[in-house]
Amino acid sequence: MVRANALFIVLVISLLVALISSSLILVSYHYSTVHYQTRLYKKLLSNAQSGINYLLAEEGDLALNEEKVLDLYGKESDSVALKRMNWGIFDLAVVKAFSGNQQVIKVLEYGYKPDAETKSAIYMADLNRPLSLCGNAVIKGTCYLPESGVRRDYIEGQSFMGDKLIQGEIKKSMSSLPELKKDIKEKLLALLENKITLEGFEQLAELDVDTVRRSFTEKTILLRQKTHLSIKNLYGNILITSDTILKIDRDANLEDVIIAARAVEIESGFKGKLQIFAVDSVVLGENVELNYPSVIGVFKKDFKVMQPFIKVSKGSKINGIIFSSQSVFDLKQTLVSIEKGAFMHGQVYSDGFADIQGKVYGSVFCNKFRLKTPSSLYENYLLNTTIDATKLSPHFIGSGLLSSEKKKRLIKWLN
Repeated sequence: MVRANALFIVLVISLLVALISSSLILVSYHYSTVHYQTRLYKKLLSNAQSGINYLLAEEGDLALNEEKVLDLYGKESDSVALKRMNWGIFDLAVVKAFSGNQQVIKVLEYGYKPDAETKSAIYMADLNRPLSLCGNAVIKGTCYLPESGVRRDYIEGQSFMGDKLIQGEIKKSMSSLPELKKDIKEKLLALLENKITLEGFEQLAELDVDTVRRSFTEKTILLRQKTHLSIKNLYGNILITSDTILKIDRDANLEDVIIAARAVEIESGFKGKLQIFAVDSVVLGENVELNYPSVIGVFKKDFKVMQPFIKVSKGSKINGIIFSSQSVFDLKQTLVSIEKGAFMHGQVYSDGFADIQGKVYGSVFCNKFRLKTPSSLYENYLLNTTIDATKLSPHFIGSGLLSSEKKKRLIKWLN
């Protein structure tokens, strides 16, 4: 005889077996799905890296804002979309690897390896005047100098103290500096002259917020500011413009943003990483730190009463590129001034005068040196300064704005 509850027990056991079997099937399906998604993600990451490698190779040149889709292996299952854009004086690339509705997006900022000229210690245009060294002036690296060369001299009660004037090879310079790249200059001037179209930008009014972050996979935020930055913390894909003097407070946090204004003043003690472009002046207070790859540039397009200039005050440190450019020449040529006690690691290019009294690890390009002391003004003199190209980091990556080897190099990953 079968006990009365046997059927109930069988039903319970059958239900448990069904539940366990369903759970196993569900776990197996979930595992298979996760495994597939993981494999797909790794594959897309690998494809994105292949796209990056293609872009950074010589054959990977794209026109500005050009978008190109690559079928990596010719099987129509591994596709990568590449797009080149510019951000200030550097290039950006957006690399998107996709399969179906799955995708991996990488954004990178890249520049170019400096060539022999831009790795030199000094390039001084040949305007028939020699370079004079006084006091404890230290020049290390290849120098491109006028045919009249370099000499030791005596000013301000100090004669040249070293054993060798130039610690490196001396080559003859041309009558003008190597030109800055025209298309990059034109784009920067368009920013400064407010000739940009709003297509591709998301324009925001001055906001009552403390922080704005913007990914480089989205439209660029355009902020039109007045005399002060109204937002203290700005990160990423943000362009700030001003038609007057824009002041940056020491407690502001700026990273990767671009500022285009008539003039810019940075309060002493500020620390950040940004690109600044102006038409009148850029003044850095004392103990300002601009980290790599920061950029400061001024432009002179017309004859002016004022002299466009960049001033780096004592105690300030810059890692990146400083440049000035002029389309007209008069007595008020552009000026880059690095005061005593200031430090520059990178490239200085002055299409005009350079007053270098601080320390430069890298290169200085100028039409003429200028030395201003409390008692006088001297032309083509260097006094108690250091310009050492041998101390420039081998990992330093420049911009296509200056002459380069055209070998693209990754600067950093962007969000």
